[in-house]
Amino acid sequence: MDGKVYEIDLNPANAKKLRKALAPYVTAGRKHAKSGKTYRHTAVAPDPAAVRAWARSNKMDVPARGRIPKKVYEAFAEAS
Repeated sequence: MDGKVYEIDLNPANAKKLRKALAPYVTAGRKHAKSGKTYRHTAVAPDPAAVRAWARSNKMDVPARGRIPKKVYEAFAEAS
């Protein structure tokens, strides 16, 4: 809560009370997967529209929408 982690030792009766009190919030919330590592992106990807235009002009298969294949980005980077 508020960026802090708490541990509470409760007997079974008090644990049940706490679960009941938190139930509406737990139901409305979403799970947070914690990997333990922080990842930062350092590279900036080229503009997808520019990559698509370049790929089409070089007769490469590229979807009109969605993810651009890695091999297309690699070819674009080599040509640049």
